Amino acid sequence: MRHNPFYPWKFVKSVYAIPYERLYEAGYRGIIFDIDNTLTEHGAPADEKVKGLFRRLREIGFTTCLVSNNGKERVQKLADAVGSAYTWKAWKPLPSACRKAMKVMGTGREETLLIGDQLFTDIWCANLAGIRSILVRPIDPKEEILCTDADRVGGCGALRAFHGDQKVSIETLWELMITLSDNAATNLLINHLGKEEFQKAFPEMGLEVTKLRRIMFDSVLAAQGIENGISAAEMGMLLEKVYKREWVDEETSAYAEEILARQQINHKIPGYISDWNVRIAHKTGDDDGIANDVGIVFAKQPFVVCFVSTHTIERDFEVFIRQTAWDLFKDCGGAPEE
Repeated sequence: MRHNPFYPWKFVKSVYAIPYERLYEAGYRGIIFDIDNTLTEHGAPADEKVKGLFRRLREIGFTTCLVSNNGKERVQKLADAVGSAYTWKAWKPLPSACRKAMKVMGTGREETLLIGDQLFTDIWCANLAGIRSILVRPIDPKEEILCTDADRVGGCGALRAFHGDQKVSIETLWELMITLSDNAATNLLINHLGKEEFQKAFPEMGLEVTKLRRIMFDSVLAAQGIENGISAAEMGMLLEKVYKREWVDEETSAYAEEILARQQINHKIPGYISDWNVRIAHKTGDDDGIANDVGIVFAKQPFVVCFVSTHTIERDFEVFIRQTAWDLFKDCGGAPEE
């Protein structure tokens, strides 16, 4: 098993791309399945393709169990449709969810697999329970979250330009969070996934100084001195993993880099470099007395550079960021050869 609790054993595009016959030959006998965005779109019933998959698994010899944090009605209806055992209100990522499923299936850890689409619930749950996991791409990355006027906070972002209730896909929210530093998008994602999940996950990712203690623009907690934390060294570590395609897996790293490269706030690290048309994958941040920018600069010799500040004069520090990034760019050979 991998040491990092958020690393799956394998990553495939969908449940239909898994070589189940080979897994059975390797000794696996029980499969735990997540439901929403793994087998069906969120809340959708089982279609004929899903039903056919479970018929195939029974013919091979597998026992299956659907494990979901949803309520009984949703899980039982889908389980009955595909002919599988099930558990509901599983409280993933608690490992008891997998242990209960193994008890239902009558399988041990070495002969059980979990298949799901979420790192913070499915994969973490499997790794905590000591079983192997397969991460699949979510069926519907455009699952939507309701954004209301109350969610539209200050600072940067596009969502504050809209009025009334708007449904926004998770995919759009994370892109707005990165490319426009959209604070409303950031808060919606934090509330959707759960602040506690981030607090648990950060240390496992090697983040000891970086902390998520509150959502953006929470004036009540800010008045109590409760602030989030960031470390330039830790951001550099994550960016290096993205560059080396070691963050989660190769495909996820490439996607993260692509989103970072779409950054629209480009007056800091890219400032003096932008005329050279060099790819820069970075994430910026600003607040009163704060000017941050961390990124990968694809110079002839690519490099990671991270600037983090507090209690500073933003304009002066931004000049320092631009000049230092430019000096590093020149020292690393300038623009790569075409």
